[in-house]
Amino acid sequence: MKAIKNASLLWVIVLIFVAVLFRLINHPVNFTPLGAMMLFGGVQSKKFKLSILVPFIALFLSDLYLNNFMYHSDQWTWFYKGAPWVYFAFALVFIIGRIFQPKLGLKLAFTAISGSIIFFVVTNLALWYGSNLYTKDTAGLVQCFIAALPFFQNSLFGDLIYSFAIFGVYEYISIKSRSATVA
Repeated sequence: MKAIKNASLLWVIVLIFVAVLFRLINHPVNFTPLGAMMLFGGVQSKKFKLSILVPFIALFLSDLYLNNFMYHSDQWTWFYKGAPWVYFAFALVFIIGRIFQPKLGLKLAFTAISGSIIFFVVTNLALWYGSNLYTKDTAGLVQCFIAALPFFQNSLFGDLIYSFAIFGVYEYISIKSRSATVA
């Protein structure tokens, strides 16, 4: 039984790091597996207590790479200005996964959509409040949210597609590994 649990943990780690690799390849803006990775990490955290670290370490390492090598920053940076809000929003998505424990099906679709909405609201409130791009009134807030709708659309589709892909692959691997140990 311990071998199955270790193999499952290994697959959790592999799937999350593969998801991060998809973040590093060329893709439409915000169409990444990050939300799905956090949701999946939250679900797995009930089985593997340290799994909270895996998606956040993966996010941090990919941020380091993107901020310092892809975006050609002229000075080394650990975080970008909005990072605390992005990490906070992803922590909420992780918590949604932990609480609701979705599996393949309608519950997974609803939790992925909920995660997308939470990420959208948190990060855009932070952008509106913390930048000078928009006026600090209702009109500025509405303008900020309207400007972010194309990003939200990509996040929503990415979260749904990648959630079903990650959860589906993990379910397939789990079934195969259980049947291999029974045989």
